[in-house]
Formats: sequence, C-alpha cells, structure tokens
Amino acid sequence: MKRVFRYGQYEYSYELIYEPRKSLRLTVEPDQAITLRAPHDAGEERITKFLESKWRWLDKQLRMFDRYHKKRYERSYVSGESLMYLGRQYELIVEAGKTDSVGLLKGKIRVSTSMGAQMPEYTKMLIEGWYRNRRNFVFREVYAKALRYFDGVEPPRLIVKEMQKRWGSFTNAGNVVVNPRLIESDKSAIEYVMVHELCHLTIKNHGSEFKALLDQKLPGWREIKDRLELRHG
Repeated sequence: MKRVFRYGQYEYSYELIYEPRKSLRLTVEPDQAITLRAPHDAGEERITKFLESKWRWLDKQLRMFDRYHKKRYERSYVSGESLMYLGRQYELIVEAGKTDSVGLLKGKIRVSTSMGAQMPEYTKMLIEGWYRNRRNFVFREVYAKALRYFDGVEPPRLIVKEMQKRWGSFTNAGNVVVNPRLIESDKSAIEYVMVHELCHLTIKNHGSEFKALLDQKLPGWREIKDRLELRHG
C-alpha cells in the first residue's frame, strides 16, 4: 500500500508491504522508489520510529541515486570522466590516433579515436561498441556458470535488452532477459540476476518458496542484491 512519511520539512512517498518477517527493512531502488517491508503485527508507532531512525540513511540514498542519474545521463565522453566495468570504476582517457581502439590499461579505459578527442559522439559509439563486445563474452561466461545450478533443464535463451527499472526478467516465452548495464557490475551480481531469473523455470512468483530456492542455489544472494541496487543504478 502507498504511504507518505513526513519528517520536518521533508515528505517521502513509499510502498508498505506486510509479510511474514520479524524485522522491518527499508530499501531504495535505483529509480528512487522506496519500499518498507514490515511484520504483519507492526503498528504505526513502530513503523514511524523506524522511519525516523532511518531518515539520514534514506536521504543519503536518494541523493546518491539522484547524483548518479544526473552523472550518467549528462556524460560527455571526454577524458577525466569515470566509467564502471565489472564493479570497478575506471578513468576515461580519450586520445587522437590513427586507428580506433578501446581497452583497459593500468586502471583506465583508454580510447584511441581516428576522429580526434573532440568528437564525443564518435567516442561514445566506440565505447558502446566496446561494452557490447565485453557483454557478449562476459554474459555468456557467467550464464554458463549459472546454468550449472540447474542440471537437466533445457537452457533458456539469453536476451540482452534495455530495461528502465529492472535488472532482469523471465518472459512468458521462457527466455531470460538481462539489462545490458549489468556489465557495470561485478560478476557475482551478474550471476545473481541470471540465477534469479532461472529460478522462475520452477517458481513463477517471488514468494517464500522462490526465496528458499534462491537460498539453495546461491547462498548470500541478499547481500549481492543489496550491493547491486545501492551501487549501480
């Protein structure tokens, strides 16, 4: 259910979900959606006190995601900017060259461009092509590992598709779909998303049985999920 939390001059809209659990848990999604998961017997006073105790953390997370999205969508593709790849941050170096190339070297992503360093649209095209090639290799590698947890199943088709608010999905046609931006995350996060979607081969919802299956296939997935959502939008 939709609720509103007011703290001083601030006001936050959040989704309250009651479920079988003992503690309250607050999460902020990359799209800045706020969710509070609470025990069925949690009263208004307990919920309010919990939210007040989390106010500084909540405000920090919302500001972080706001900065991240501004930084992401205002990228200029010039030297000095930061790019994420497999969970690490790399400085971008753009240099004029006789040929076009992109590669990792000494903690930096170096772009050599035949169009010169002052052509950001061309640099962007080169970088996107490099990410695409890396995804083709890394995603295949991690997907092969994820499939080992599901012996005897017909491997679903793996599709890479842009999604606004999701890291992955399992389609009605039985395909596993992953967000291309996962290449910015470490391999454990990529594996978690793939294993999560493969669990839908057996259980279609996200109830307790689904979580138990995830626990069996990938212990520690909750920590990986939290890290993914907090560090990469």
